[in-house]
Amino acid sequence: MITMNKPNIIWILVDSVRNYTSSDKHGKLDVMQAFVKEGVEFTNAVSSAASTLMSTSSMFASRQANYISRDFATFEYNRTMFPPLTDILKSNGYNTYTIHHYIYLRKRISHVLHCVPKKDWPKGITKHREWNDDEMNSIFFKLIKGGLKEPFFLHMHYNVVTGNTSTSKKVGAVLKELKKKNLYDNSIIILCSDHGYPDLTRTKFTLKQKILEGHDLFVTDDNIMIPLIIKYPGCPKNIKIADVVSSLDIATTILSLLKIPYKKYGLEGLNLLKLISGEKTSQRKIRTDTRYYFQQNKITSLRGNRYKYTYYFEKPRGLNEGFFDIENDRLEQKNLINSTNKEITNKLNEFRKEFNLSERKGLELQQKYLGQKFKNLLNNVEIKKANKVLVFGTSNVIFVNILLNNIINLLKNVSVDVIIKRNPAKELKINSKKINFIFSNLTYKDFKKRLNKIRRNKYDLIVIPLNNPLCIGYNQIFKIASRIKADKVIKVDYNMGLIEESNMWPAILKDLKKNLITDLFNLRTFAGNLLLLAKRIIFEKNF
Repeated sequence: MITMNKPNIIWILVDSVRNYTSSDKHGKLDVMQAFVKEGVEFTNAVSSAASTLMSTSSMFASRQANYISRDFATFEYNRTMFPPLTDILKSNGYNTYTIHHYIYLRKRISHVLHCVPKKDWPKGITKHREWNDDEMNSIFFKLIKGGLKEPFFLHMHYNVVTGNTSTSKKVGAVLKELKKKNLYDNSIIILCSDHGYPDLTRTKFTLKQKILEGHDLFVTDDNIMIPLIIKYPGCPKNIKIADVVSSLDIATTILSLLKIPYKKYGLEGLNLLKLISGEKTSQRKIRTDTRYYFQQNKITSLRGNRYKYTYYFEKPRGLNEGFFDIENDRLEQKNLINSTNKEITNKLNEFRKEFNLSERKGLELQQKYLGQKFKNLLNNVEIKKANKVLVFGTSNVIFVNILLNNIINLLKNVSVDVIIKRNPAKELKINSKKINFIFSNLTYKDFKKRLNKIRRNKYDLIVIPLNNPLCIGYNQIFKIASRIKADKVIKVDYNMGLIEESNMWPAILKDLKKNLITDLFNLRTFAGNLLLLAKRIIFEKNF
């Protein structure tokens, strides 16, 4: 066990590395293979998400990845709702430092990461682009010469873009320096990845996946299983544990080693020290998500010790589920969803029940969060009373349900007309006499024919929910809204935040300007983003 009251903590994460060795750069690093001899390896560790922002933020929060935000474009991390590991450690006397290669993560959750301040960067490093392995290590070596104040938490997040062998050597150099500075033996050290990467020997990318989608829409084991090795003072060495565990367990295990009670912070991971000591846990089903709560292309998997359940939110019923016996079907080629074997159907029902419970929990969390946000929004736009409201546009069905509930709960004596494109009214589960579903799922031409039906109405408030902050595909909706009499019109994103623009192009130009310097340093990423933007402009027609 630990012999110090406050041991230093070093958490090294290498992006996009699988939990097994392979010939390409995404295979398990040699340094990881060697480090196993120093500690405990969890051979069936599952990431909570198949992408970097989702997985990293959930690791620090020890909460399910898709709970943390509503969508990627308007991502926001609420530290009060999800106290991150960095804040918890800081409140317990730790100095916290992170060195992160990924610029967009540094920008979006800098308040969570507690990034190394610029004064500790060597000359020549800029905040406007991703850092390579050499730049990562140059910051580390400058920091360790005099910038690290003990006790410290140091998190380093590398990328294997330059190659598996190169990154392995850079991580090895950090471990060697820790030994040289006598910071190795008495520290807690974690070595892992954020998620894996599709193995091209078993998965072939289509052209569409290569250009427009990417690796984060796969929930096969090669993409969601991660290497995870933990070493701490007094730990057993060269031990392998095969029980399925989660990336959410890392933060809780660190806090358990420090004897900091983590449950009071709402962390969901389990303490892995129990498994190390030989205690058996119940058969866990670890959740992985590809998207946030209201995004498109959402896929969820539940990975157990033997079986895996997958749910595709946008596929038609009958094709939207998968169930695989990983023990006998490692490549997940035989879908058992229609099996008549009693043992398999019983297991399938277990996984379905767990999935449904997880979904309900997520919905309750989003309802609570967005309820407070909508209340704040009404105060900000000075709306205290509105008797006649129109909800008009196109959006995620669950978000519209939450929005309508908020309106009827916060605005007393209100009557709400609802016109929602793409989402048939029968899918909106609002049982209230205050709600009047006029029509839905119409084309712009159909809408114009029926426009006179509501032109005679005078509304106190029109609320337009948008499924993207760039207003793509909404010009027709904005045009229609301008013809309806209303005292106030507000447009809201999935965070219940106000969107000021009423035209696609000003919104796009504003967004491009915000990221201009960063994009100039990352022309390849910029070109890819422009391609995705062009795809959205061409194909996302909301009317």
